[in-house]
Amino acid sequence: MKKNRLLLMFFSLLISLALYILLSLVASSYQVSNFHTYEGTKDETIVSIRKRMAPDVEEIEAIRKEFLELVKSSPQLTIVMDPDWDLTLYVHDPFGSFRDDSLVKGEYFKADDFFSDENPVMVEQDSAAFLLVRDDVAYINGYPRPLRAIYSEGYPLFANKYQQYDHISTLGSATDWQGTYYFRHADQKTLTRFISIFQKYGYQMDPMKMTSNIKDWFMFFFRDPKRLVIGLGILFIYLSYFVTYDLLFSRREREFMIHRHYGATKNQLMMRIMGSIIPFIGFGAFLGSMVGIGLMLVIGERPEAFVFAGSFILHILMSGLFIAMAYYRRTLWNQQRGVTL
Repeated sequence: MKKNRLLLMFFSLLISLALYILLSLVASSYQVSNFHTYEGTKDETIVSIRKRMAPDVEEIEAIRKEFLELVKSSPQLTIVMDPDWDLTLYVHDPFGSFRDDSLVKGEYFKADDFFSDENPVMVEQDSAAFLLVRDDVAYINGYPRPLRAIYSEGYPLFANKYQQYDHISTLGSATDWQGTYYFRHADQKTLTRFISIFQKYGYQMDPMKMTSNIKDWFMFFFRDPKRLVIGLGILFIYLSYFVTYDLLFSRREREFMIHRHYGATKNQLMMRIMGSIIPFIGFGAFLGSMVGIGLMLVIGERPEAFVFAGSFILHILMSGLFIAMAYYRRTLWNQQRGVTL
């Protein structure tokens, strides 16, 4: 019996660890490509813009000129740009979508800031950029920039914590247009014109969807070998879990029949079994999630609390499901009460 419990705890630890790593990868991937304030909105469009060759200065300036001409005709358009190689988060928001969010100090960008050559910035509190602020002037890459505000990690535009941005700037001041763009209030005509600007200069477009179906969910795993291997590993362990319990319950059918002979119902027996097993599963799930946290921290990830809770709860539920499946598939429940002693 003690050996079976140790085996159960080992399986729980292994599955919880795999689940935690998988959920961490999924959560970090989702958060890197989605900002909390934008999440779930119906009028959002996401486009990834890349170029094989690095753009030159003349090209960047030409794109900036065409971009500013475009957005002047769409005053409600809001764009957040998550750059590929930059500590700056870029935003175009003359409509003021983030104006009402709390700041540590100062005020949000003014509408004219998004078309100004002054290129004002908002700086994260206690960041490297924050240490270089002097008299309402922020020194970004050695250049003085007007300081509009100081924000904290809880600021909605800083929701993408994995990129370690230390300041927010207007999109018109971008020095490289490669990145992931999040559009709000973008009609099809405006979006088409925006994309055509970059296509003219040889950029590749990769539209993305906020909503997904079952096919998208499966493709999300099959496209990434790392997630696929972990997912298949979890499936294999759970199937092994089921086979192990099926074997254990098959060896206890005589014991079940004895309890049935003295009036116990199969549901009563199930509740008693669950009561004795779940504590070991829970302890294994807790240990597995804790080890997962350690591994994520070692590789530089910072998983959120909901990943820990998700791993713990999901493993408890899945384990209970497979145990119940192995228990209720016993053929003895269809037999008449009685046992040969």
